[in-house]
Amino acid sequence: MQKVFGMHKKSSDQIYHEIKERIENDRLYMLTDLRRVKRLVAAKWILDPCEVEQIVREKLNMTFAQWLNSYRIDRAKELLGDPQYESEKIVDIAWKTGFNNLSDFQVHFRKCTECTPGEYRAFHMNFRKVMGISPAEYRLEYNR
Repeated sequence: MQKVFGMHKKSSDQIYHEIKERIENDRLYMLTDLRRVKRLVAAKWILDPCEVEQIVREKLNMTFAQWLNSYRIDRAKELLGDPQYESEKIVDIAWKTGFNNLSDFQVHFRKCTECTPGEYRAFHMNFRKVMGISPAEYRLEYNR
C-alpha cells in the first residue's frame, strides 16, 4: 500500500521527484537556513516538514541536511575549479553555496571530497595550467 503524504494522494516517489526538481530548479540548497528550505518545500505539497525529512530518508538513506549539503558541495566544487573564481576567497564561496560558516563548509567539503577546499582548488588550478584543460574535460577526453 502506498503511503499518502499531506493532503495529496501521491506516492513518496512522486513527491520526492517533485521536491528534487524544486530544489534543483529554484536552487533552494543555496539558502543558508535548512529549516526554511524544508518549510518552503513542505508548503508546496501541504506537508509537514517532518514528512519531507521522512521522504528524503526513505529515498536516499540520508537526512535532508546531508542531501542539501551534497548539492552545496557540488556547487562549491564547480566554483573552486572555475578560473573565474580563482581569486575568490574560500569563505565567500562557502557563503555563495549556502553554508553560513567556514568551519561547517570545510568539514562537509572534506567529508565529501577527502581534501580541503584549498587543496581542491590548488589541484584544479595547477591541473588546468599544466594540461590546458580542467580535470573534468580531461576525463571526458581520455577516459572513453
